[in-house]
Amino acid sequence: MIRSYYAADVTYVIEAHRKIYKEEYGYDESFVAFITQNVTSLEKRNHHRENVWIVDEHGQQRGSIAIQEASETIAKLGLFLVDPEARGKGYAEQLLQTAIRFCIDKGYEQIDLITNAKLLAARKLYRKNGFTVISSWSEEKSGQVLEEEQWRLELSPTAPDHSLPLQQPL
Repeated sequence: MIRSYYAADVTYVIEAHRKIYKEEYGYDESFVAFITQNVTSLEKRNHHRENVWIVDEHGQQRGSIAIQEASETIAKLGLFLVDPEARGKGYAEQLLQTAIRFCIDKGYEQIDLITNAKLLAARKLYRKNGFTVISSWSEEKSGQVLEEEQWRLELSPTAPDHSLPLQQPL
């Protein structure tokens, strides 16, 4: 099931990002510092227009996604991943739909995110859900040169329904 995070999930979100991005993409510890800063910032603010969701599979954390308030009208999507052993079960789509529905409910007009060209599955999912690339650039970070991309989804209360029912516990 997809659920809102608990304080105990903070360590999972940081360590899952460390492990997956190091093993699959060769990211260094500077990426972990970036993720840690994002997670602790969200936790400290505890703002009603922000949230982190967790894939909970039989009591085991298996993925995450977050929405942060960038401005009154713009939400920032991040901390998005699904553990390798939980891929192919539809969790990424469920997480993204949960975040989109939350943004619509909170009155955001758009969702922005930054990703990179190597994250092919994520990019495919963003495109499928109506996001478009609005800019791209090369940047050295996480111990390598990355082809970064900013993606955007324009929201409207009358836009196609981006909601999936929350899943029942597995």
